[in-house]
Amino acid sequence: MPAAVQSKLNKAVNSVEKANIYAGAGLWYNALDEALKLAPASKLGEVGSTQLKDLAMSEASKLLQNCHQKNGTRSQTN
Repeated sequence: MPAAVQSKLNKAVNSVEKANIYAGAGLWYNALDEALKLAPASKLGEVGSTQLKDLAMSEASKLLQNCHQKNGTRSQTN
């Protein structure tokens, strides 16, 4: 993660700010994860919320693996 983004995240006081920082940096899965923390369970439903989080984690894992492959390193995630 870029140092400038991490610096902004360290100063953020709530999930709304964090979601906006991630979105502004084009880190959409992180933005979605933060936004889901704000949604009441009654609105999304526990199952839907869990599925979205699982999808985001799965896609993030794939992206990480692709980055490691491009850099010639191995990913520790499966």
